Amino acid sequence: MQHTQDIARILKKFKTDWIFTDQRLKTFSQWPYDNNEENECTSKKLAAAGFLMTSADPEEPSAKCEWCLKELVFDPSDDPFTCHFKVCPMFQFKKSEEDWSAMDTLTALLWYKAVNEMQQLRESKEVLGSTVDETRKRMQDLMIKGERAGRK
Repeated sequence: MQHTQDIARILKKFKTDWIFTDQRLKTFSQWPYDNNEENECTSKKLAAAGFLMTSADPEEPSAKCEWCLKELVFDPSDDPFTCHFKVCPMFQFKKSEEDWSAMDTLTALLWYKAVNEMQQLRESKEVLGSTVDETRKRMQDLMIKGERAGRK
């Protein structure tokens, strides 16, 4: 009973509309490879493999995995599952989400949380780095101005 309550508490922390295939599929509007039955890379397969559409540009159609945050550009012959397996270290989509156990789902959600936290840390590090660079430049400018003022 306690395990069920713990899992329910963890699941309440996740706020994403893209966990399930049917929701991800809704992002694929005008996917360029859906109009030919011979194409391997369809919106249905991409959504099932964990992807959201990011660009329907016929020259560079792309999709991003909500789970690992990898964004890929696809060709009509690409198999979304194979492409995803190559770049995602935690690829739960080897089986249909209907076949996931409770542990598979919990593992995927915890992975999702960890990946998103890491992304936020990277973004914060970039902001901090640029702030440090700007501050260093200002300090150098002030030191140069101070030296010039001291020479007069």
